[in-house]
Amino acid sequence: MHTLPAPGATPEGVAWPEDPVEVLRLLHPRLLAAARSLGIDEDMVQEAIVETLSRHPDFGGIAHPLGYTKAVLFRLAYRRRLRRRREVPLELQERLDSVPDHADRVADRLRVDDALMTLGPRQRACVVLRFVEGLDDDAISSALGCSRSTVRSQIARARKRLRSVLENDGGER
Repeated sequence: MHTLPAPGATPEGVAWPEDPVEVLRLLHPRLLAAARSLGIDEDMVQEAIVETLSRHPDFGGIAHPLGYTKAVLFRLAYRRRLRRRREVPLELQERLDSVPDHADRVADRLRVDDALMTLGPRQRACVVLRFVEGLDDDAISSALGCSRSTVRSQIARARKRLRSVLENDGGER
């Protein structure tokens, strides 16, 4: 027989029974009461009992089964609360998923830069002045000292070349 008294017993104490089923019968309502007072569900009480029995079959070697099992219960509840704090709420996760990944943007930019380097100097200048600087045909032609039709043809050829290079690179442009 376990020699330590059960909680709430008389000062003389009542020893814990040897039969593990009887120990469980005495433990379960007390563990449920402790769990309810802390807002812990009944499933966690069952987990605590299973963990206790897996380490100490038939409650062997435990002087105070209630105290030991309560400690296991509280530890399990604490760990679960820590896990919940680490979990990201679904609505926040959806917002995070909708934010574009900067690494993808950087990789795309590097691919475009590499593709631009395949163009000749005049085509590259026309493309950069049009799509990066936002200049129109007249401004580009005066900056480069060529005609408007030359600017348009250089941009058309450059776009065709860029499309080809980016498609061959596996891009989706």
